[in-house]
Amino acid sequence: MTFGAWNMRTLLDRENACPERKTAIVARELSRYNIDVAALSETHLPDEGELVEYGGGYTLFSSEPRRSGVGFAVKNYLAAQL
Repeated sequence: MTFGAWNMRTLLDRENACPERKTAIVARELSRYNIDVAALSETHLPDEGELVEYGGGYTLFSSEPRRSGVGFAVKNYLAAQL
């Protein structure tokens, strides 16, 4: 099992930013490095919860307030076992 950590700076999508969702970019990069579980810091997401990136193969769990926020990205096959 491979673990990683990533300071996101933000996962919020901006209209004038890259057209691809940031969560999809995160999933693609984690997959590229074959990371099973990644700790994410400074997500800045507005709510806590769970987001599945089906094409990317990861489930993102987030918590904490919007001003900072932490979370985990877990491969879908592992998240299904939680």
